[in-house]
Amino acid sequence: MSSADARLAALGYAYIEGPSGNPSDWVLRQLSDTSKGFEWKGQENYDELGAAVTEWVKASLGTIAGLVPVTVGKRATAFVSPAGVGAGADDSTTPRLVLVHGSMPGGSCGIWGRSLCINVSTLEGAMYDYIARAHERGWIVIVADPFSDLDSPHRHMLELSNMMLMKGGPVMIVGHSYGAAMSIGMLKGNSASLQPYVTALALTDGMVWGAEGWTSENLLDERPPTDSELKATGATGDALKERRQHRDRLIKYAKHAPDAFRPGNAEDRAFLKAVGRNWVASALPVGAKESGGGGGASKLMPTVSAGHEAHPSTTFTATVDVFSFLDRAARRRRKRAHEP
Repeated sequence: MSSADARLAALGYAYIEGPSGNPSDWVLRQLSDTSKGFEWKGQENYDELGAAVTEWVKASLGTIAGLVPVTVGKRATAFVSPAGVGAGADDSTTPRLVLVHGSMPGGSCGIWGRSLCINVSTLEGAMYDYIARAHERGWIVIVADPFSDLDSPHRHMLELSNMMLMKGGPVMIVGHSYGAAMSIGMLKGNSASLQPYVTALALTDGMVWGAEGWTSENLLDERPPTDSELKATGATGDALKERRQHRDRLIKYAKHAPDAFRPGNAEDRAFLKAVGRNWVASALPVGAKESGGGGGASKLMPTVSAGHEAHPSTTFTATVDVFSFLDRAARRRRKRAHEP
């Protein structure tokens, strides 16, 4: 039994193969009765289980998804297809798909939505299915682990791009929630060197944190809000204290990766409009155009429905449409690569 399995078992749970038969489908079940899933036993127990689930999914990026860990910079890790390690790191033709989760604890390395991994399945909440679909297409997958850099997830993204994304094949990115801001920060920080490689930026309900909380506004211009802006929200007491703590984390992130927080320029905007698309939480059918929807993100790139109104579910419900978008981007790049 692995340490991740043992941690779940100590809480009375295990992951078993899901009923769909899909290799990416695993469901959390009680050891005492495998017909039963998660049972609420208070916030402390849920937090312990959430941490155990996060560890299990990350550990299973090797056994289920076939990825291998690599060291990024001096502080962090990422998980990569074996074909993208060693000599394969210099492959100049194979597309590379970068997967970027959102803010913790809901998002984590290998996880789009932790609550889905707990209450539904890893097919919906983890990255395994995206990885499998990419491998079926012969693509190299890179799963970022931004918060393994304890100082700045943006620094991790910049170091990852320097290490793996600017000496290989065309790059496509999927970023969920705050993964959108981290991905755009990476593209701003290495704009001259990285942007020519990037053929697609697929965001699923892309978000950034501002004075009012989570929003799709200012995705291209992430910055820590000022104290005056925080006070202007009307927040007081513990609410204001919490917002200041979040602001202070952004200040720390920016200190270690200032280029990721620079203001966007006209070239950035043209680039995002050309390669980007944002699938937002919506009651409309998946792929339906959101006329004026998606908040500030709709000003940066085409915005369509993810086919679900719940934020954590958007990456799963948009899967087929996202891969159609990625497939078109990969075909266009291959066509250009073979033009005389």
